[in-house]
Amino acid sequence: MALDVISVAGAASAGFATIKTVLTMRAATGKSFMSVLKGLGRTERKRLTEEIIRVNHPGISNGALKAMVRANAYPKRYSNLQITESLKLQLKDAIGATLSFTGSATSGAVKSLAIGVYEGTPDK
Repeated sequence: MALDVISVAGAASAGFATIKTVLTMRAATGKSFMSVLKGLGRTERKRLTEEIIRVNHPGISNGALKAMVRANAYPKRYSNLQITESLKLQLKDAIGATLSFTGSATSGAVKSLAIGVYEGTPDK
């Protein structure tokens, strides 16, 4: 039971990371997940790199962002290979999370966890 709960928690975190990645890509490029896997243009890669830096450092100013890039703390833009490999890794994590969640659902851990959460919520 404990392993199933840990597995579901891992699946939830992988799902959250995948959703965050997809939303960041859409905000930066306006393209779908599959079209990003095919490749991005130079300006789109730069915009995506800046968006990733802003996600990692919320509230960063434009001047500070430019200073970090000039100081080589972050690249000016990620290469198509780096973006594609990162997205493939996210996709593998999402598939693994789905399989993990499915395994926990078939063994009954998800059902008992949902009942436990439901019983623990206060009535209005």
